[in-house]
Amino acid sequence: MVLGVGSGVWGLATLALPLAGGSVVALFLLRALYGVGHCVRFPAQAWSIVRWFKPNERATAVGLCFSGGQVGLAVGTMISAFMLTQLGWQSVFYVIGFVSLLFTALWLVVYPERKIGCQMAMTEIQSSGDEARVSWSSLWRHRSVWGIILGQLGYLYAYFFFMTWWPSYLMMERHLTIPETGLFASLPFLMGILGTLGGGWMGDYLIRRGFSRTASRKTMIGTGLTLVTLTMAAAAVAPPNLVASLTAIQNSIGTISSLLVAILTGYIVEVTGTFVPALFLAGGMALMGAISYVVVVERYEPLPVKPGAASG
Repeated sequence: MVLGVGSGVWGLATLALPLAGGSVVALFLLRALYGVGHCVRFPAQAWSIVRWFKPNERATAVGLCFSGGQVGLAVGTMISAFMLTQLGWQSVFYVIGFVSLLFTALWLVVYPERKIGCQMAMTEIQSSGDEARVSWSSLWRHRSVWGIILGQLGYLYAYFFFMTWWPSYLMMERHLTIPETGLFASLPFLMGILGTLGGGWMGDYLIRRGFSRTASRKTMIGTGLTLVTLTMAAAAVAPPNLVASLTAIQNSIGTISSLLVAILTGYIVEVTGTFVPALFLAGGMALMGAISYVVVVERYEPLPVKPGAASG
């Protein structure tokens, strides 16, 4: 229900955005509403994966799950470029918002809450003693939590650069046409499909071959820093019933990068007249994220938090 409602909110906000007209306030409010709906995606999906899959299956499940996001970005970029040139910019928001609402309906119908389920996974959660209410404050006392938060900051800076400024770079500095920009802007996300699927499978394969969970996760994060590995980090580090909470914390703080990349990139290009420093900065932030996941995070095992009176 949480993800279904959030998806409905971001679909409606996207569909309604052209109605803002020339009002900056209305545009701001609709984009803020989109963010409110979208913020539930990662916690809800991470918790669903933990509920239905065994520990040595979760990386593959994350890869399959989040490859859908990469498909959407890759295909959507090309389709949006076509609609922009042929039908006008408003059509992009109308079509994507409407399709998003269709997927919302599919999610509510298809999600197998009452049909199937991995009893082992739920038994693992129940028998671990983690059902007791645990405070959010207990998470902040662990080095590994700070490691994945810093890793998320670095990763999302580079990720949002590709989502927001990469098309502008291709048009302004490489002088590509809108259709060409749509094609080349989709390439990082096409590669992301291979990264999420391959990285997820490889992470579980390494565990089956005798690697510890920590060695497997650090290997994949250090070499790829893909969406699958950062989400897997939250699912592996948090106690089972705190996966959604930890994912919410890391993404809430990590999304600060989306604000920074929007402001800093515009400022850098305005001052220097080139995207080169902005590209180096995005690459440096991604490197910081990789170092945080590999060095600062101690172990990819459930945190030794204890039940407390306060809960989040």
